[in-house]
Amino acid sequence: MRKKHARILPHVLLRVLPAAVLILFVIWFTARSVATRAVRQEVNERLAVQAVQTAGASARKLKSLADTVRGLAMNNLIIHGLIDAEDRRNYLPTFFQSLRIPGPGDVRITLTDYRGQPVVSNKGIMTAYTKVSWLEEVMNGHELFQISTKGFLIAMPVLYSGLPEGSLVVEYSADQVSKILEISSLTTAYAIIHNKKDVLFSSGSSLGKVGGTNPGTEIRGWIQKREPLPGFPELSLICAEPVEKAFGALSRLDNYLLLAMILDLIVLAAGVVLSTELLARPLTVFVQKINEMGEDWNLKHKIPETGPEEIYVMAQAFNTMFDNLKDARKRLLMSATECGFAQLAAMTLHNISNAVTPMKIQIESMKTGNSDQISDYLDKCYLEINEHIPELSEYVTEDPRGKEVFAYMGTLISSLKEQGNQKDIITGKLSKSVDYISEILTAQQAYASGRQEIKEEVDLNSVVEDAIRMQTDALEKREIVIKKNLDSELPKLVIDKNRLMQVMINLIKNSYEAIDDLKNLKDNDREKKIIIKSFSSGNNIGFEITDSGIGIEPEEIETIFEFGKSGKGSSGFGLHYCKMFVEANKGELKFTSPGKGKGGSVAVVFFKG
Repeated sequence: MRKKHARILPHVLLRVLPAAVLILFVIWFTARSVATRAVRQEVNERLAVQAVQTAGASARKLKSLADTVRGLAMNNLIIHGLIDAEDRRNYLPTFFQSLRIPGPGDVRITLTDYRGQPVVSNKGIMTAYTKVSWLEEVMNGHELFQISTKGFLIAMPVLYSGLPEGSLVVEYSADQVSKILEISSLTTAYAIIHNKKDVLFSSGSSLGKVGGTNPGTEIRGWIQKREPLPGFPELSLICAEPVEKAFGALSRLDNYLLLAMILDLIVLAAGVVLSTELLARPLTVFVQKINEMGEDWNLKHKIPETGPEEIYVMAQAFNTMFDNLKDARKRLLMSATECGFAQLAAMTLHNISNAVTPMKIQIESMKTGNSDQISDYLDKCYLEINEHIPELSEYVTEDPRGKEVFAYMGTLISSLKEQGNQKDIITGKLSKSVDYISEILTAQQAYASGRQEIKEEVDLNSVVEDAIRMQTDALEKREIVIKKNLDSELPKLVIDKNRLMQVMINLIKNSYEAIDDLKNLKDNDREKKIIIKSFSSGNNIGFEITDSGIGIEPEEIETIFEFGKSGKGSSGFGLHYCKMFVEANKGELKFTSPGKGKGGSVAVVFFKG
């Protein structure tokens, strides 16, 4: 059964599309990687610039507050109010109630003495700082800035004649600190972190909540840039931008690229389909014609020389090749036919020679017989008796000489009768030999009508009988037993009778030569036999020849029909021709063997219809 193969279109698509998808994917991946790196670099650079600018702005705000508080601590009214009790009572409360500094309102401002006791405050309830840890540092003339998630505290020493006499303390709550650090004009998300973890301000909850902790340097879905605040080493600013926002344009470009890839694949597939169909149409006709030639061996078919130039050139080359094959086939068949005729003629001459040899012996035997001597003896007896005719009765009854002559004549007459019988036997044998020669010549003439192939209705059984008859001498000499099982109701077969006879003779000859090869085996005492049977099945007609010969290994069977392959030193043309003739007549020749030394069988079936 012929193996089914995939059509050319799916085959081409499976070859082209995966490669195209791979190439487009590599292009897309490369472009996306380059673009991603470029966008990430641009975002990082932009965030770095914004982080520096924002950190600077935030530091300036805090420094501005510190400068304001420092200026207040140097105010003469505050200094004199701290020293002069009268000024303290008359001016400071009103001054502190009206006092405003930059930033959010409602800030606690307190003036303390050197012990931390409150002198005056802008709040009704004053807070004492006598037990705070930083008082001693401030009273030593140092400025204090404390910022944390609880708030922002600024403590400035109030100097009189260069010596600290008290302190001015400004306190901002956590919410007020957050408002101080907010930059409303900045669209980028940012957060100000204390001690690398505590959030003092955050423009978005993703960067942490005010008073809480920052998630860390890497926040999933965000690109970050950290920058310390100048002058405030415990503070740092994080500028961040969502990846979705940063790569939004790139994502849209990515979608456009994917869409372009899909469109490219669709266009490529459409082009492949169109090109394949345009190419497959002439190729389909091309293959169909080749299959027709292969199925019926009709080399008269022509492949249409149309289509693209490549198909046209290939079709032209195939047509030329088939014309050459047709001529070569004619020459090959003619050579095979002549070889078959020569084989028939040689076989016929051999058979005739075998029949003529015993005829010569019989004729020589007849030539060298003693009939002349008996005739001479009879003449002498006749003369002897003729001399004694008057007393013939007494001569043959009483004369000893007469009695001897008379008895000798009887012996001669018996010898003549015996010699006559022998001549009759010899004549019969000669007649049979002549008949055999006549049969051989008649059969040979029946299968040697010429080179021209002539198909006619043929009785397959008669061809089998004639093939056996023509090789009787070869079979008898080898003591091979022929067993026939011929179907008497076999229908006629329309075929070239001469060439079929050549095939039959070749196959029988191959069988008895296979039996000859048994002499090379140790176990060669088996029965020498060839079984020939004819059969029909439906409209199919065939024959099978089985022998007890040398056989062949199963894996070597196909090689015996190759031209030039022969184990007997010949050209191997016989079996090759047999197979070629059978297949040319819509038949099948199949050789089987169980193995070396186990015999073989060849079956020929001609399919009708």
